[in-house]
Amino acid sequence: MMKSKPITYVLGVVALLVWGLIIYRIIKSTGSDDTASSLPAHKMDSSRFNDYALMPDTQHLVLNYPDPFQSPTLHSLPNLDTSLNKKPIKILKSVPTPINWSFITYSGYIHSPLNNRIISLVSIHGSRYQLAEGEIGERVKLLQNRKDSIKILYEGKSKYITMNPSNP
Repeated sequence: MMKSKPITYVLGVVALLVWGLIIYRIIKSTGSDDTASSLPAHKMDSSRFNDYALMPDTQHLVLNYPDPFQSPTLHSLPNLDTSLNKKPIKILKSVPTPINWSFITYSGYIHSPLNNRIISLVSIHGSRYQLAEGEIGERVKLLQNRKDSIKILYEGKSKYITMNPSNP
């Protein structure tokens, strides 16, 4: 029992030192810092902290392009070689003609149990074709068969054609 008294005193001193250090740091962090107010006024530049200060404009817009809403089909280009021609060149944009899809009719399909494929019955310009997916008849490619409709590709355009059961 006698040996534990010196250890208790040492541990008490260590505890007082730790608590003293904690209290000192709390007081120091919450205390007012007068160093900012003691600086001279000419050293504090508040203009760089002003978010609403006008900055000088360093960018310049180039607005020498033609009006995009003026004419959708005609555009005039400036003549690049002035020695040959003095008039601007007019370029007409070709408007793609819509495709009349009525020459293609889808009559139905046949399910082949041997290879588990669906063969579509398609009439193109009056000629009848039996096409599987990926096959081509008269420049018309069958992309997809959905039993009630087919997806075809003709002249770079694709379209779904629904079944027309009235065609035998």
